[in-house]
Amino acid sequence: MVPPSADEWWKIDEQDEPEAPPEPVTLANAVGSLYNSEWPFEVLQVPRPESPMSFQDAVLNSLMNFKDFSGRATRSEFWWFQLFFVANIAFFGTIFGEVFADGYGDLASLLFFGPLLVPSLAVTFRRLHDLGYPGWISLGVFIPYLNFWFVFVLVALLAYEGEDKPNKYGEVPTNVTIMALPKTD
Repeated sequence: MVPPSADEWWKIDEQDEPEAPPEPVTLANAVGSLYNSEWPFEVLQVPRPESPMSFQDAVLNSLMNFKDFSGRATRSEFWWFQLFFVANIAFFGTIFGEVFADGYGDLASLLFFGPLLVPSLAVTFRRLHDLGYPGWISLGVFIPYLNFWFVFVLVALLAYEGEDKPNKYGEVPTNVTIMALPKTD
């Protein structure tokens, strides 16, 4: 190929014939070639969500699905809602403690945080389902003297990415928020 002149700078990156795309390498082929053996199967993976759920979507989805203890939740949905939950406890707990300093602060906190506890448990159950574990193991945080260890293990466990294939708890989560709006006539 003759090099282009300075006036034809756009032809520098052009090639005479386009290259064929490289052959895809599956995990089975890569491992098989690594060990010099041919495996008779191909590893198929269902992709995880391409983008994390936003803060607003995670909070809305968790609050709207407060009674749904089945199914699966992604890491972003779980951690965004837990941030919302802990921030509310810190902010409003401080306010209730100062305003109701005469002893009613605990009652006000219970009335405010009680309704947020149910969605928090539901999203924790769904997150454990995404990892392939039963959700009821999250209730170990309520066992006296062992709750610190359960919290430590749960935080470490819930940081892992979920299974990238359907499991017995449902399909791979998509991070799509589905909202049912009332009909307007």
